[in-house]
Amino acid sequence: MDKSALRTHYRSMRRTISAEEAKFWSEGLAASLRLHLIQASFDGVLFAYLPTQGEPDLVDFMRSARAQIAIPKVVGKGRMDFFLWSPGDPVTRGPFGILEPLELTHPVFPKSGDAAVIPALAIDRSGFRLGFGGGYYDRWLHEHRDSLVFTAGAVFPPFIFDGQLPRESFDERVDFLL
Repeated sequence: MDKSALRTHYRSMRRTISAEEAKFWSEGLAASLRLHLIQASFDGVLFAYLPTQGEPDLVDFMRSARAQIAIPKVVGKGRMDFFLWSPGDPVTRGPFGILEPLELTHPVFPKSGDAAVIPALAIDRSGFRLGFGGGYYDRWLHEHRDSLVFTAGAVFPPFIFDGQLPRESFDERVDFLL
């Protein structure tokens, strides 16, 4: 299957996830993230995301985390920056219907010791993601990977692709799956 067909398949699968399954799996991913942060002696900014339908919801984890959180905002064609955010801060739907920070302050860029949790439609076991096709996260990871203590891919178990997802030279992998 090519990327386009896989995207269609996984988008359709997302709509079948029940609220109970999503909550159960999200709690498991949050527990895994917590352990990875402890193991990495994390003491920085967590670059994360606000979930759309069918994505792991880590907002409860972010509420309890003792870390600064940054979430992405589309700032130009093919480009996103991250901005500090706290649960309860106002958000708006961006150009792709994704929740983004409402008011811009200054963007936050990864520095040594920071970590990133990256969503996807699917991820293979080697850490390559299938995104929505805009390359936003691939560009951001390519630019900032060296500053991050780790990058973690966040998907529910049915979205872990057995085998190798189709990839291109610009596709960036995450260090591990939650």
